[in-house]
Amino acid sequence: MNTWSFLVDTTGFIPDDYTVLIESIEADVRASSSFTLSEAEPIPEPTPTEPPEPLPTPTPTPTPEPPEAAGSAFIALVGALCAAATLILRRKE
Repeated sequence: MNTWSFLVDTTGFIPDDYTVLIESIEADVRASSSFTLSEAEPIPEPTPTEPPEPLPTPTPTPTPEPPEAAGSAFIALVGALCAAATLILRRKE
């Protein structure tokens, strides 16, 4: 089966119904097609939108250092006292 198609430049045409008739030169074949040309709908202009406000940049807050464990300070204090006691006892000997 043969097929055919056509492009139509509708510049200058008025909105209406149109029929296209195709006839073969070499064979006794005819075909037709119809199309309706409608008035063009105006394309709406896009409404400009304002860009969104930028979010404020968060200010980094310093992470507080964890407090030293009371146990480690106590151990250091006991160690220093033991060292001092050892030195004092050695001097007496």
